[in-house]
Amino acid sequence: KPVFKVLAFHSTRVERDHVDFSKDVRTFFTALADEKDFTFDVTTDWTNLNDTLLRNYQVIMWINDFPRSEQQRRSFEKYMQNGGGWIGFHVAGYNDKTTRWPWFVDFLGGAVFYTNNWPPLPARIVVDDPSHPVMQRVPRAFA
Repeated sequence: KPVFKVLAFHSTRVERDHVDFSKDVRTFFTALADEKDFTFDVTTDWTNLNDTLLRNYQVIMWINDFPRSEQQRRSFEKYMQNGGGWIGFHVAGYNDKTTRWPWFVDFLGGAVFYTNNWPPLPARIVVDDPSHPVMQRVPRAFA
């Protein structure tokens, strides 16, 4: 039985693109968990973002949404302050003036969402160190 456990939260009541993205992420991590022998549990029930359940996982993942209730937020804060790990994808890092979660804004280094560039715009990425481990599998054409 794998010792390392990840719990992923996602939503189905979001924009279609977000649902599609979530499906791709879940497919990828399910295969990775099988290959690397760790547990990858998935839920759409955000009430599971609570002290009792979180203590069973080393990493919590938010794929396309974020906690809405104060209880969920407090449980997440406590989990992180006690050494938990977090991975957030897509709108998981969303926060703005209406979110009213200062702890999360600080957690993200002060980042606040003010505007959107939709549809997505092309961008140029400059890689300072193509030999860095994070660039290991990135094709040279992109590095």
